[in-house]
Amino acid sequence: MKSSELGHSIRACEHYIRALASSFDYDERLVGLGQTEEAIGAAMSQVLALARFRRSNFTALWRQLARLRSHCHLHFDELIDKVYASALFSESSLETHHLFRISQLYNDIQAGHAASNGSASSGSALTPAPAAFPTLVLWRGWVEHTSVEKLHSKLCNMLSVSCAALTSDVGGVVHGTSGCMSNLRLDSYGTLNDMAPPSPPQTHKSSSASSSSAAVHPRGRPTYTMYLDNVATFSNYQTGLSTDASRRDSLSICWQKPAIGDDDKAVVHVCHDEYSGPWFAAQHNTTSLSLDSDHVLPFLHSELNLNKLTHSPRIQRECQSEIQDDEAMFRMLKREQLRSAQKIQKRIIMEALAPVLMAAEDRVEYVHEENRTLRVVLRRNVRLLYKDCASDIDFCGANGHVCGWVEQLFGDEHADSTMPTETLGFDLLEVHFGQASGFQPPDWLAELFFDSALVRPILDFDLYLHGIATLCPVSVNDFPYWMVDC
Repeated sequence: MKSSELGHSIRACEHYIRALASSFDYDERLVGLGQTEEAIGAAMSQVLALARFRRSNFTALWRQLARLRSHCHLHFDELIDKVYASALFSESSLETHHLFRISQLYNDIQAGHAASNGSASSGSALTPAPAAFPTLVLWRGWVEHTSVEKLHSKLCNMLSVSCAALTSDVGGVVHGTSGCMSNLRLDSYGTLNDMAPPSPPQTHKSSSASSSSAAVHPRGRPTYTMYLDNVATFSNYQTGLSTDASRRDSLSICWQKPAIGDDDKAVVHVCHDEYSGPWFAAQHNTTSLSLDSDHVLPFLHSELNLNKLTHSPRIQRECQSEIQDDEAMFRMLKREQLRSAQKIQKRIIMEALAPVLMAAEDRVEYVHEENRTLRVVLRRNVRLLYKDCASDIDFCGANGHVCGWVEQLFGDEHADSTMPTETLGFDLLEVHFGQASGFQPPDWLAELFFDSALVRPILDFDLYLHGIATLCPVSVNDFPYWMVDC
């Protein structure tokens, strides 16, 4: 399409949507909801088609849809729910930055619907609800090794660097696609001058467990993760990949290597993440348990007395001057900790879960001084290792110290050629917003993540799915969409 024709189509499409928005009156006189849905659907189809050439079109559409809502807020939630359920919003046909905008709109509609119901029950006048915080509270993207230093400088200029706090961010559902995997090349998605962000370099770069890229990225705190699954069925992999799964979850064990000179042992976090709903608007619940490093193996084998957990829960309060019964609060948190441990352990036993994939990386965290719920995590030098759980003797390591054994596997002094390994050909960038209601991402961060050449947004990227599909492809039939040449 020529640039002049493209510009004319864009202007015509945006004019059509503006005219459609102006056709509504505040008195809610809508003639034929089906006709309105068809008209909006046609306009959205045009804009989405043009978005392949210019990403700004979908942003313009989102603004016009918000304007439509201000004119017909009584029926807009019903209207969009119908359009959302149609093939127009097929996840397989939309790119992730489109889905992010949809998630903003989707959450705004749900908040407006709840506000309308509350106003109707109280008899007050209906007014459009304010924009709600996007339901997508975690962004993920790929960063080329050659761009990571420039990205680091930009983040340091806007945010404060802190020691990377340990979080379990395994990921939600992704789009599954059957097919043969292929290497992703830079020219697969166009040049760096295109509006779309660049593709990372080749993603499947097999290597030994000891990687030379550690010297390139010396900064960051070493972090290790073990992902649990059933080695016979890969049930967590299959449900995580499925777009039809109403619920999916993941289990991981993660810890950070103590700093040099720190005599304390690493605290291991066992995390159970549960998701429900579409991935970009999913309800997320996390259950976490802290263990000593030498208690990991007994916990996995159900040999640990859960009543003697050494890491007691902490009492957190917003105001230190609050008068509370600390003893009662501690007992309540202790009971909750025990229930969480029993729940996780029961799931491990019932589904025969065991560590099948291990990851090592260097993490750098950037925090927002004014709002600590905004965190940006740069995961560098990511290495993956797949372990066949048919033999458990190796996993026990030296005297059952799992953490030390895993760290040795990724150390420069140890290279186990019997285990499939991979070093990612890119680094990972994650933006966490927490659950702070009403907090919107800064414009500079959204522009850096979605519109710059430094980051390629893969919002639903999952390191576990990527690792299993890469290191154990013969055991799975479907692969994540970012590994398939569509």
